Amino acid sequence: MTTIVNYLTLICFASSIVSSCNVEVSLPRLPTHEREGAPRVKPSVGKLIPRLIPSSSASSPSPSPSSSSPSPPLSAVSSPTSKSVVCYYGSWSGYWTTSDQLPIENIDTSLCTHLIYTFAGLDSDSKIKSIDPSIDLDQPVGKAGYRRFNALKNSNPQLKTLIGIGGWNEGSLRYSSMASNYTARRIFASSVASFLETHKFDGIDLAWEYPSARGGSPQDKQSYVALLRDLVEVLKPKNYLITASVSANKLVIDSGYDVPKMAEYLDLINVLAFDFHGGWEGKTGHHSPLFGKSADQGLDSILNVNYTIHYWLEKGAPVNKLILGLATFGRSFAIKNPDDCFIGAKAFKPSHNDTNTPEIGSYGFNQICSMQRNAKWNIQRDSNLLAPFACKDNLFIGYDDRDSFALKSRYARVHGLAGIGIWSIENDDFTGKCFSEVKFPLIKSAVNELRGANTSIPVAKLPPTTSGSTNKPDNGLWSSTTDRPWSWTYSTAPTIHHQHTSSTPSTWWPQPSSTSSPSTWWPQPSSSLSTAWTSSTSNPYATSSTTTTAPSVGKPSGAVCKYPGTFIHPTDCRKFYRCVRISIEEKYKMYEYTCPPNTLFDVNSRNCLWDYLVNDCRDGKNRK
Repeated sequence: MTTIVNYLTLICFASSIVSSCNVEVSLPRLPTHEREGAPRVKPSVGKLIPRLIPSSSASSPSPSPSSSSPSPPLSAVSSPTSKSVVCYYGSWSGYWTTSDQLPIENIDTSLCTHLIYTFAGLDSDSKIKSIDPSIDLDQPVGKAGYRRFNALKNSNPQLKTLIGIGGWNEGSLRYSSMASNYTARRIFASSVASFLETHKFDGIDLAWEYPSARGGSPQDKQSYVALLRDLVEVLKPKNYLITASVSANKLVIDSGYDVPKMAEYLDLINVLAFDFHGGWEGKTGHHSPLFGKSADQGLDSILNVNYTIHYWLEKGAPVNKLILGLATFGRSFAIKNPDDCFIGAKAFKPSHNDTNTPEIGSYGFNQICSMQRNAKWNIQRDSNLLAPFACKDNLFIGYDDRDSFALKSRYARVHGLAGIGIWSIENDDFTGKCFSEVKFPLIKSAVNELRGANTSIPVAKLPPTTSGSTNKPDNGLWSSTTDRPWSWTYSTAPTIHHQHTSSTPSTWWPQPSSTSSPSTWWPQPSSSLSTAWTSSTSNPYATSSTTTTAPSVGKPSGAVCKYPGTFIHPTDCRKFYRCVRISIEEKYKMYEYTCPPNTLFDVNSRNCLWDYLVNDCRDGKNRK
């Protein structure tokens, strides 16, 4: 994208007259992952969505994929109300060297509810086709990818397989032309039905990248809905699924998607919530941050998962159809020197990965964890982005690990989304070489969190109230920081290993804002941290100020850290402790905390709640 196009785009949005701007925006070419580039437009209207932080990255103190022992098998569908786990498989990985290939037969069918084979294409007659017969079709022509992929249902009859059609390399023009013509749409829909029946797929995932962009037409928004309607008419009588992989780019959402209408025809809407930042920007960044930084302005303020999900919801997407897409790959940058290991540092170009994937600047998590095992890396976590980045020499990589995957999965769960998507399954550590023979550690971490205990708590009957007590919630959870009976005050920002000396906090739990209303009540684990319970005019229950001791770094008697998360104190449920992994070799630090006055730690919500709401601990002693 040129500087001129950027400038014109910003001018258009600054004038708040988006529809009058006729600016063609070229999105970066991403051949390997076939995803869009960073959304690069400034919102003309709307507000930033307040952060809604899950209280921990582990939903329960049961064995998780971040423990040293392999996780037990997970049922793909544990109950009628289970969340969806949509896993993409990149068929082009069949060209990688043998040691780096994930054979289709080795896909763990217990992890995903839906598997999408990417990609099929569109021929000149508006019919679906195999893009690569040598990979997709049967011998002696090819490697029988379709047949082997659908044979996975033999080991899990509940698994649903879909064919993805489109992708970045397919472009937009041919889909725009087909969707704008009634006859072509009917030909396409009929060909899809025959294709699904022939190859035994359960449905189709439409990955048109993108309506009204990349040579498409301004009428694509309406044509897209018409295409979905025709697909429904042909496919639904045969009980085929229809899903769509959609952009996180605000400009594409506004110009290409009539969200309420398209949602009527789709079973699931898979939001590809990554590639927000990359080497095209000239500065380091994380390509899939959960939240933005409080200091973000302009474009940066919308380039995060939280904004994207809320924007889709604001545009009319049903929450029970929305899938949060997670990335098993990271994006790299070339930095001038190792001291530039921080977000926003000047970057000269993407760094080539020198591996199977041809895309410059892309690393699968299986590659990243192997590199970190074989050499010393400067690994940091950002308290706002809630994700790690790592540097070695002149290489900077922003990526997701098990902890950040679990956090995003919990984000999806507590927001009531339909589930999560995994782009893509072959980039996880499928051999178990990084974490004590645990295979697919990222996906297992996310799935365990997604299928964990519900964070909601049954409404309890309130005790008799006194004057000024109307702000106490009836479910033990606080809808805003002003309702909570406490706040946190910090003396200095905490530090962690390899902390860069900048104003950007680098501990991975959220940092309170500089305003009088903190953004989160979580304390930072640091010996330099001081906490104080303070009175608040907005909350009558905070009637006194009491100073407590800072969280201590140590090991509560009887407590053991086997995996990251927050856990009740072994002997006193007025206290809890947090296990924070500090290295890839399963090393942990433990931090002990004390709940505010008149509250106890609740093991279900993993929050400090009013004491009358914690049934297992009325007298301040932990009852096992």
